Amino acid sequence: MKLPKKWASHKDKFSTRYKRLKKDLGSYQMINNKIIVRRAKEEDVPFLFATYLKHNWYDKTNSTLLPKMAWMNAQRKRLQRIFDSGLILIACLGDDPDLIMGYGFLDLDKRPFVYIKKHYRNQEENIEELLKESINKEQQ
Repeated sequence: MKLPKKWASHKDKFSTRYKRLKKDLGSYQMINNKIIVRRAKEEDVPFLFATYLKHNWYDKTNSTLLPKMAWMNAQRKRLQRIFDSGLILIACLGDDPDLIMGYGFLDLDKRPFVYIKKHYRNQEENIEELLKESINKEQQ
């Protein structure tokens, strides 16, 4: 059964308004809760591995000629060395420290790497700068 045109347009308006409201509520929740930076815990490691590997594989500057699995295995070993030797900081809400908004660490070349979840990238508070400042403080 096909919907009449006027209902279909009404549905589209509702869908757009719903998405906008959902986005605004997400922003409201983040702004009203204080963002804290904490050290990574053992249960954070799977998320860190997955996002780091996917981010770097699909990065536009990745020009590797290796097959995907060989590249992933090499990067996994590299990332394990970083995690074993370095400091990994997680940005999260003060009310919910298990909600990872982003993370950062120093890579093997001592350059900061920061990853922010897509939903939190264009917020009023700059999470990337907060993580970089925290990494620099911890390193000193």
